[in-house]
Amino acid sequence: MKTNKDSLREAVMSILGSSINFEGLADDWYIKHTEDTDKILSLLTSHIEEAERKAREIFVPVKGAEGYYEVSNTGKVRSILGGRRKGVELRQCKRTKAGYLSVSLVKGRQVQSASVHRLVASAFLSNPDNKRTVNHKDNNPANNDVSNLEWATYSEQEVHAYKLGKVNANHPSRLEQLKQTKGVE
Repeated sequence: MKTNKDSLREAVMSILGSSINFEGLADDWYIKHTEDTDKILSLLTSHIEEAERKAREIFVPVKGAEGYYEVSNTGKVRSILGGRRKGVELRQCKRTKAGYLSVSLVKGRQVQSASVHRLVASAFLSNPDNKRTVNHKDNNPANNDVSNLEWATYSEQEVHAYKLGKVNANHPSRLEQLKQTKGVE
């Protein structure tokens, strides 16, 4: 006799098809009260989004730490050293006071702190004009997906912040200077 869990598993597999194997996640999708379709749909959607994100995720070596670390186009950093930490995403991300994520990269006895957004931009975005900063298009410093990043000058960063209403109120003279020199309204 089929249980509700089996019926749900079959329905999920028929919706998703065979292109992605979600068989092992079927238990997650079974919720005690299967009548609650909103919860089931929400859980399915989050699993599908996560699978799609993983399918498009690409890891490349971190510049200057080749053979030690890799960074992905979605903003993850992982160790590629041997042993039990091989291929494991670094969980030691620290958040700076400004909200940016940084990681500590260890090579031999050297420890270097690196901003995740700069690692992603250096690995995936060309910088033909040698711009010195990385701008978060959505102004969320924790969103390090390559699609949210762009190389920028300090001046471009300030204009972007102004347009998003994020100008530092402690520097009203800088705001006036932006209006005059950059044509910002």
